[in-house]
Amino acid sequence: MRSGHSLLVVVGASGGLGASALATAVAVRAARAGLDPVLVDGCPVGGGLDVVLGVEQEGGIRWSDLHRLTGEADGRALLARLPAAEGVAVLSFGRDGSEPGPEVARAVVTALRAECGLVVVDASAAGGTVAAAALEPADRVLVLSGDGLSQLSALSVVTGLLATGSGRAGVELAVCLRGQGSTTGPVARVVEAELRWPVIAVLEDDRRLAGDLLHGLAPGTRSAGPVVRAADEVLGWVVLDRRGAA
Repeated sequence: MRSGHSLLVVVGASGGLGASALATAVAVRAARAGLDPVLVDGCPVGGGLDVVLGVEQEGGIRWSDLHRLTGEADGRALLARLPAAEGVAVLSFGRDGSEPGPEVARAVVTALRAECGLVVVDASAAGGTVAAAALEPADRVLVLSGDGLSQLSALSVVTGLLATGSGRAGVELAVCLRGQGSTTGPVARVVEAELRWPVIAVLEDDRRLAGDLLHGLAPGTRSAGPVVRAADEVLGWVVLDRRGAA
């Protein structure tokens, strides 16, 4: 296992791919592996990551409660006040979508990373203060992309922006393709050849996911399935430097 605490940023290259579900599943699988994860919402207009984890009715702190924070954040105290399920605490946006200031976002991300074994940030490709605060110190950045022509075009744009704007030279970048494993192999080879980013996983359609979310069952809680397989590949890449086969 890699030493130290890890910060993974998951970015959807375009909308509707399931980046929030994948990020949540990675955090849930990390909890089951004993990695003490926290899930951070970086998409202010995504509807709230607490909904994906199934804790939207639970009390606790959201980003909107932290706008008056000054100076350093107390990671341990913050974690104790976050809603949690399946061993995962989540710092979510509320329904108003109000973003914290850059200083607050940086202080909170820094504090959580110091306290937790793995911080998983669901970030928007459109940016925002939380995404910026997470991308700068990130250890790993994963971009989820569809395998259609327009989606791959969006992937090219997003990966280009991330590669030039990453905060540290040591950050590792990779792609997860949304599609069918039997057809994404050639696409993965093109992505790797043209963009120079490794494709570490494939996220196939999961027919049960919509029903699970409706009933408050967080992605990654099942023992098997497409989302679990992809999340485990991503987690292996993050904590074991293991590359999956796309």
